[in-house]
Amino acid sequence: MYWINKLKKIRLKDLKSFIKILAAYPLSLLLKPFIKDLWLISERPDDARDNGYYLFKYVRENHPNDNVYYAINKYSKDFKKVSQLGNIIHFGSFKHFFYYFVADKNISSHIGSGEPGGQLCLNLEILGVIKNTKVFLQHGIIKDMLNFALYENTKVNLFVCGAAPEYEYVVKEFGYPENNVKYIGLCRFDGLHNVEVKKNQILIMPTWRQWLDNDIEAFGMSDYLQQYLNLINDKDLDKYLDENDLKIIFYPHDNVQKYIHLFGKSTNNITIAKKNEFDVQELLKESAILITDYSSVFFDFAYMNKPILHYHFDDSKYRQNHYKEGYFNYVRDGFGPVLYNSSDLIKEIKLRHNDNFNLSKTYSKRIKNFFPLHDQRNCARTYEEIRKI
Repeated sequence: MYWINKLKKIRLKDLKSFIKILAAYPLSLLLKPFIKDLWLISERPDDARDNGYYLFKYVRENHPNDNVYYAINKYSKDFKKVSQLGNIIHFGSFKHFFYYFVADKNISSHIGSGEPGGQLCLNLEILGVIKNTKVFLQHGIIKDMLNFALYENTKVNLFVCGAAPEYEYVVKEFGYPENNVKYIGLCRFDGLHNVEVKKNQILIMPTWRQWLDNDIEAFGMSDYLQQYLNLINDKDLDKYLDENDLKIIFYPHDNVQKYIHLFGKSTNNITIAKKNEFDVQELLKESAILITDYSSVFFDFAYMNKPILHYHFDDSKYRQNHYKEGYFNYVRDGFGPVLYNSSDLIKEIKLRHNDNFNLSKTYSKRIKNFFPLHDQRNCARTYEEIRKI
């Protein structure tokens, strides 16, 4: 199985987590009968910016008497924001492990990093040692074959989908029991309505590459790094930005943030964005156009009916070494043109700017068909479905 191989990679923090499990689990068995209908919501340990946060905020504001808690690292920059809602648990603490075991519903936007013991707890869930009711809110729209999200590797009881074609694909290919998968919309989509572009700003947000992860030497010599260095240091592009009062925010993927120093320093026209200094959803909402490669973040941008450019300079290598293509073909189904070199990309940037960053009718129609649910009831629907489990 996909996750069982991970058992070989036991670290010190896994040992500490195991000790907490040994202490918290027996106590949970003793006290669980006295704790009714507790929901535990989480994302990555340091974040409160995704579907988990939006669901938690909705529940606290609309159902304040519900027994719902949110786990987050007490040193996180987002801690103050989410703590104002109350019912906070320090991620990875003994209390987190205890609540994890006694919770009626464990709800997360991430698989393998939302659990208090991370991969260790997930492995124990897959093996059947830990039995709980799990809700997967998702981090983004699935479009490729993701082995980690197959039912045999998650045992999720409710799998939330954010788009109609995604729902059909997951039901058909991911092996979930009937009724475990629901198309009800991603919670964070509630915050993407009635959005006005606030800045003359281009947002560049590429995803990561598995073959470069945790290898700084390989990353430093990679074509991936060189392609983006060439783009953000292009003199012609910089001149165009300067002449038209345009700005670029270059935001590396979460897994690439550890290499952010290799992309150079911010300039007058281009900002190299550090994760802790920017909120992704705010960047998406305020920017006029998005440039990405295969990152599912473009679905959020499309949901707001804003233009997208796809930069696929390493298409064949990506498909061979990262994710295989699923139901979504960028040329046939995409919401923006696909460019394969920086010169064509820069030309397209200029064309889109000269057209006031308007979205063409072709892409607008594709977006409408992709998101038949387009309202501000995503959190409400998710809450209602979790209640039914």
